[in-house]
Amino acid sequence: MKKSFWFLSFLIMLSVVAFPASSQFHIMGGYSKISSTENFQNELWSGGYYVSGLGLIQVAKGLHVGLWGAYHRWGINSSYFQEYIDFSISGSASNIQIFPCLRYEFVKTGTFRPYIHIGAGLSIMSAKAKVSMVSYEIYSVDESHTRFGGNVGIGARIFTSKSMSIEALALLNLYFKEGGAATNWFSLGIGLNFGR
Repeated sequence: MKKSFWFLSFLIMLSVVAFPASSQFHIMGGYSKISSTENFQNELWSGGYYVSGLGLIQVAKGLHVGLWGAYHRWGINSSYFQEYIDFSISGSASNIQIFPCLRYEFVKTGTFRPYIHIGAGLSIMSAKAKVSMVSYEIYSVDESHTRFGGNVGIGARIFTSKSMSIEALALLNLYFKEGGAATNWFSLGIGLNFGR
């Protein structure tokens, strides 16, 4: 939680400096779950959480460009190791996304505005975990890699005032590994959007 707090604080400060007053900025958090094509990864990591920040500038009617930043974290799924007795678990996996992004709102006026979101850029995947018994190590990982990633999804804003709205967003997130394979995960979040 400490990492996610400082990461979100950094994004908020960045948005204040980098984006003009006429832009949008959102803060969001929610559920995140790995759903990879590799069953081992899918079963090993439990559902987790994410926090995100997003700054947007309107470049055409309904079309916005901006910068997306997010921190995802997952724990270890203890049921994956249920065949073992008296084992201990420590560690987690995380991902940091820093993506230029595009957002297009289908409805340009009114209180309800659905949209599509597309982003791609820098993705940092880290994992440090250990599962062990008294004298035997069952599983261990300690690595971090920076590669290309992206996300795509749909969302909507519901305005509660002239310049503030409640926002919900569902995303498919991708992290591309060597050889073209990809780790993917779904996230579902809710948050606040400030701006028109």
